[in-house]
Amino acid sequence: MLTVASVPGMLSARINQSTRLLLCSTGHSTDNALGLCVGCVIERNLILGNEQGFCFRDQDRTAPRIDGSLGPQVAVWNHDEAVRDNMILNNRSAQVQGWFDIATERCWPLAMQAGKVKGGSAKDDMAADHLAKQDGVPADLTLEKLEITFQGNLYAVAPNQRLFIWGANWKRHQEFKDLLILSRTLGFEGQRSRILLSLPMDMSARDFRLPAVLLRNVKDCYPQGRVSGCVLGAR
Repeated sequence: MLTVASVPGMLSARINQSTRLLLCSTGHSTDNALGLCVGCVIERNLILGNEQGFCFRDQDRTAPRIDGSLGPQVAVWNHDEAVRDNMILNNRSAQVQGWFDIATERCWPLAMQAGKVKGGSAKDDMAADHLAKQDGVPADLTLEKLEITFQGNLYAVAPNQRLFIWGANWKRHQEFKDLLILSRTLGFEGQRSRILLSLPMDMSARDFRLPAVLLRNVKDCYPQGRVSGCVLGAR
C-alpha cells in the first residue's frame, strides 16, 4: 500500500513514485492510496487486482513539520499531484476513487460547487483523532486550483467492476463509467487515455508478460526495468 505524506515547502526534493510494480494478492482488501503528498508523480505503474486500484485520501487535518522542529502544526492537503501513464486494471470495487472526507468542496470544479457540503462520516475512521479543528487550508480552493491531474492512464474494467469514483462514499460523490464524461466533468484524462479489454496476465505466477503486439500497444504505460519476484516483458 502506497501512502505518502508531506508538508508544502518542507521537502528538499519532490517525491516521485515512478517505475514500480504495485500489486496486492487477489482477495486482499487493500488499495494504493496517496495521502497528502505535494508534488508527487505516479507514473508507469501496473496496478492490478486490488480491492481498489489507486486512491486519493484526504481529511481536514494538520501535521507537524517533517524536519523535526517544534512549533505549530501546519495545514496539509492534496494538491499539485500527477497520475500519468499507469496501467490500472481489473481492481475489484473501483479502478480509482478520490476519498475526500473534508468540510469544503475543494475537490470539485468551481462550476460544480454548491456552497454547502453534504454531511456524513465514516463508520470506522482510524484518523479521527488527528482531525484538525481549524485546518488552515485556503477557503477558496477548487479542483482547478488543486492542480491534480490524470493523464494517459490505461484501464481495464470487468462488468462487475467500477471505473472511477470521485468523493467519499458517505459524502457527495459521483461515479464515472466512461472517460469522455470524466474528462468533460472533472478535466481528468484525455486522448491518450483508454479503456482496454482485460489483458492476459497471470497474477498467481506473477507473470505479467504480454504478447509482443499487445506490449507495443501499451508500451508508454508498461513498467520499465526489473521488478523482484515478477516477470515482465514480451512472451
